[in-house]
Amino acid sequence: KIIIATGTRPWRPDSFEFDGEVILDSNDILRMRKIPSSLTVVGGGVIGCEYGSMFSALGVKVSIVEQRDCILSCLDQELIESITVQLRQQKTGIIVGDKVIKCCRSHDGRAVTYLESGRRIVSEVLLVSAGRVGNVEGLKLDAVGLDASSRGLIKVNEFYQTSCPNIYAVGDVVGAPALASTSMEQGRRAACHAF
Repeated sequence: KIIIATGTRPWRPDSFEFDGEVILDSNDILRMRKIPSSLTVVGGGVIGCEYGSMFSALGVKVSIVEQRDCILSCLDQELIESITVQLRQQKTGIIVGDKVIKCCRSHDGRAVTYLESGRRIVSEVLLVSAGRVGNVEGLKLDAVGLDASSRGLIKVNEFYQTSCPNIYAVGDVVGAPALASTSMEQGRRAACHAF
């Protein structure tokens, strides 16, 4: 019996010039040496809003950009409205319904984010929070008849079995909800079913 629990890493869209200093993913931001004066967050999901609210609470001028019609679209509408009000009370700018088409580092070292609407946002730092990718490279899933989605996620059934009955997958590598507590429970259930 095998359990795949390799986790995920931040997805890095090609249209962003990641440099680990000004244009960051959610791993890079943990290695920042100082708190920036301004931060643009691309992606209004859980991770983007979490970082946006933390930096806003620290006095950073934050702008969250989400291409969907609202932030945190996975939540109940009442919760979305409450969180939106709280973020705006912290002076967080929230731009919804506008897609980021490009981002680069300007000649003066700041991040410039270009939106489909023609709008441009300049900030000291940019966080790209555009989802996650499963860590499946090198596993040679095809050798055992398994495949992963374009984002490296492995499909499982209610027992966390893959299409190969003796191989299970748990945690972030199977997708949402991608929480540590949930992943632990998935691992426990998969192990119990396997044995």
